[in-house]
Amino acid sequence: MMTPEEEMELVLHAIRETASGYLIWERREENRVRRELTPQNITSEAVRFLLQDFVRSGNPIEARKEERPHWMDRRERWYCAIIPIDKLANGLFVEFWLMNDEPDNPIVEIVNAHPER
Repeated sequence: MMTPEEEMELVLHAIRETASGYLIWERREENRVRRELTPQNITSEAVRFLLQDFVRSGNPIEARKEERPHWMDRRERWYCAIIPIDKLANGLFVEFWLMNDEPDNPIVEIVNAHPER
């Protein structure tokens, strides 16, 4: 069992990596985001790149304890970032989690993105 700090470091590593396989979308959510963010000209690919740039620039991400019943059996915590974007008054909220915690192959899955409320 890894510590929250070790998990955070793996999450950051997976996001910073240039290989696209370390940062992926949950397919259903990617399709929803494509529909909902198209009016703002924000693609799912753009969300992934924005998150990478945000983390690579040293901006903070937040870890939250998972308390939603439908997710509790899959993960202990989830992560989020609020990325400033000119097109969105309050920025873009992006939710993700560490899907694979193997140190040599960490995978972060994006599971939600929407204008911050």
